[in-house]
Amino acid sequence: MMNRILFFFTLLLFTLNVVAGEFKALIPCDGHIDISKYPMLEKENTNAMVTNWLKTLDEYYQNPSIDPETFSKTVMMPDQMPTIRLMLEKWQTKNMVNHPLDGLTARLEEMNFNQTKELTLSLYPEWFKKVSTQFYDDIKKIVEKENVSYYDLNHYARLYSNYIDPYQYVGNFNMELGNYIKRMEIEGKSFVKEEFLIYYTERNAPNNKIVTNGFPFYVILPTFEGLGFKAMNKMSGVPVYYAGLIDEAMKVDGQIMDPGYFYFHDQSHISSLNEAMIKDVYKWTGEKSYNWNKYRSDITPAFYKNVVNHIKQTNETYGKFSKIVSDKEKYSSFERVLAEGYYFYATHESMMAHKLSTTNDLKRFFLQPDQYEKIDRNSFIRRINEQSDLGQAFKPEAKERTMEDLEKLLAKISTEL
Repeated sequence: MMNRILFFFTLLLFTLNVVAGEFKALIPCDGHIDISKYPMLEKENTNAMVTNWLKTLDEYYQNPSIDPETFSKTVMMPDQMPTIRLMLEKWQTKNMVNHPLDGLTARLEEMNFNQTKELTLSLYPEWFKKVSTQFYDDIKKIVEKENVSYYDLNHYARLYSNYIDPYQYVGNFNMELGNYIKRMEIEGKSFVKEEFLIYYTERNAPNNKIVTNGFPFYVILPTFEGLGFKAMNKMSGVPVYYAGLIDEAMKVDGQIMDPGYFYFHDQSHISSLNEAMIKDVYKWTGEKSYNWNKYRSDITPAFYKNVVNHIKQTNETYGKFSKIVSDKEKYSSFERVLAEGYYFYATHESMMAHKLSTTNDLKRFFLQPDQYEKIDRNSFIRRINEQSDLGQAFKPEAKERTMEDLEKLLAKISTEL
């Protein structure tokens, strides 16, 4: 993968073998913060998370009437405390509670709602100080407890992403302030500062539905680590996904994303991936139609069995693929990265993970994509050559990746599948 794109998960009865290959972060640490203190991807840690996830899934299966949001607040994840501690450390390092907001005026100059400019200059720092202080106080309490629920882990990751760049909300605040004032005028009411700040905070509170709606069929784990293709692919058969935490805007998927949008973008990716998988699992059980909420209230043994078997089978298939392309005597470093990159593109960007359950699926996909599931190979080649996108997996001086390189590589791998 590249800079910091990401995903994760935790669930049931058998032990999943997490496939060969070492996890390796591609991104250096920020300033004095030593990312090596947060080894989220150690093999032992990963196996423990997968096992815990399987147990959680089984618990939900035994009582599918449990409200997902309530359930997500009771499942504790002490192994994720390094992420919470790093949030707090970064918050303190950047002095977010007492941030001077000295760039506020410059940001407002770019806005079109200048009728509220002066009022925004007065109110925004007050609002930001309040939400920032509340976040800091809450996260300190979690660190002191040394335990965090699945719900809170994602809730505070979202808040962190929303507020770590203090100027992210300036435009939105300015616009909503103008709209609020106009509405008060139409309704014949006076503008009350305190009422607006409460209204704005509630209106822009993080929505955790993407997190709770899928739980525990998939789990989202926020991370600061930069992950390579192999680290991402290694979990492709398990519904444990990484969602990326960054400190400032960066270019991803061809566009500039601020921390808040970047984190939401990863969450949306995850939701789409699993909705596609759930739909296919329903087809395998003989269901004629699919309803997003149905699998919660009516989890049949056939559905449950297919979910578990699918996870196990997909994991084993990627294991075979990865073992083949990891052979340094047969595959050059260039080929190994390109192979893992293409697998990542297929499973995550093209949402094919749920369709690549067997070796035959993979072989057919590599050799006859038009007859199985069309993958935009031209788009992959373009993105794998862009340093601001998938190309970050290669050194800037690496040779250009071509369609000929890809087709030769896929044919070579296919002979060993």
